[in-house]
Amino acid sequence: MPGLADDLDSSDDEESPVCGRTRRPSSKARQLMEEIGAAEERKKTKAQKADKAARKRDRIATGQEPDEELEPRQDSSSRPTTIKKSLAQRDSRVPPLPKFPSSDWRQTSPARVDSTSYHRREEHRDARDSHSRPSHHHAQPRHAHSRSPVHFRGRSPASPARSPSPPLMQNINGGHVPRHVGLDLRNRRRSLSSDHGATPAAPVCPRSPGDEDMRPVQAQKSSSSGGRPKAKDYDDVTQELIALAIKIYRCLLSTKHAFPDHMMELEFLRTAWKRACEQLNVAMDLTPTISKLITNRGSHFRGELKTKVKPLVELMYNFKSGQNKKTIGGNRQRGEDLKSNLTFTFKDITERKGIYRHPIFQKAVNAMWFANRRDEGPSFPEDFSPFPKEGLAIVLTAIENSIDEWATGIRTDLPFTTTDYRSVYESHIQALQKFEDQTQPHKILDNILVRLHNIGRFHSGAQPIVAGSTSVLRKADLDAAIKEYVDDDLTESEGEQGDDENC
Repeated sequence: MPGLADDLDSSDDEESPVCGRTRRPSSKARQLMEEIGAAEERKKTKAQKADKAARKRDRIATGQEPDEELEPRQDSSSRPTTIKKSLAQRDSRVPPLPKFPSSDWRQTSPARVDSTSYHRREEHRDARDSHSRPSHHHAQPRHAHSRSPVHFRGRSPASPARSPSPPLMQNINGGHVPRHVGLDLRNRRRSLSSDHGATPAAPVCPRSPGDEDMRPVQAQKSSSSGGRPKAKDYDDVTQELIALAIKIYRCLLSTKHAFPDHMMELEFLRTAWKRACEQLNVAMDLTPTISKLITNRGSHFRGELKTKVKPLVELMYNFKSGQNKKTIGGNRQRGEDLKSNLTFTFKDITERKGIYRHPIFQKAVNAMWFANRRDEGPSFPEDFSPFPKEGLAIVLTAIENSIDEWATGIRTDLPFTTTDYRSVYESHIQALQKFEDQTQPHKILDNILVRLHNIGRFHSGAQPIVAGSTSVLRKADLDAAIKEYVDDDLTESEGEQGDDENC
């Protein structure tokens, strides 16, 4: 390309440093020439490959073997060491593909299906192969030794003749054990509760001898709220059972332990569910969802008590709200004085008289357990008559939590959690037990608890618990009846004949 070279030379002269210009356009032109040369080399290589491919096709069409020079193979010695190593590892792992078809696959393949059309198709294929490959030796017909056709599956030749199958095993009853067992899962039952061989799971609620008369019921959901499980998601029977079990569970928290651990909580749960089933005459298994619904009421129970005690503490212990420094200081000092040596438990906090007789205790008991006739106190007199000292201890703990909120002089919300106040609750239990032991001859604590129950029941509007009057006959009435019977002329047999004058 002389013209292009002359132009490039002239452009170099014009763009020389003498003229004050850079030589960047000259480098671009040189790069263009290199690209043109590379394109010509690619065209030549492509033409050579096309020529070789054409000569190879001509040789195949005339039936001649292709020259070795037309199929050059890459020398393995020129490959990098890493590539040769990876190829060697691949060849060692992957077995070579078998040649197909082999010379003995017809003899080793089992006969499967007999079909006339299959015979014709195979004979036509053999004839066509024999004409297209004249240089190969003539193979035997596919079915020279057998009239049965052959199904060849897979790319590898058939395996050698199989060994004879072992004899069938016999079971203890003399029958044969099959080699293969088919399992149909389409019509299989989803539940194993009705299987004869299945062992029934033990119910969560322990059974008593009288449970045979109870009505077995299964919990059923009538709707789904989509969020947290709720009692209203179940049918009416289950809702009634859950509501009663929750009430009994709250009673156990009030009478046994208000801050139970996991094992104690599980024991309360089972007891509440069993009592609810017995009271409603229903036998229903306790599911994990229902268990969660019941046990979640523990924190709800403690939070409800704190909500009802908090305004009573502010009112009856004379805490004041305000931003005045004097008011804040007075609240702080009052809180410290009330907590010192359990001063808040006395009726007269100044003289420290009337222990466990402060009016706030009765008001808290009335609001929490005796709000109305359907509340837990009147509904379960066997648990709250007399009022349990564990219930008084949880009231004392809630009052102390409300006093702690005034520790800074300004009321600050303080969570009533198990972690922070379980130890406080247990300390009140110990103090009450010690007080009961020391005053046992006078039964001071017993009288306090009986008074809490009686006033609370009166506050709820429920009838007082008294021994029911029984209607009995006096001895004089019995003697008169005997005398009347003896003096009567009619006997039992005469009366049976219909001679009674009142008939």
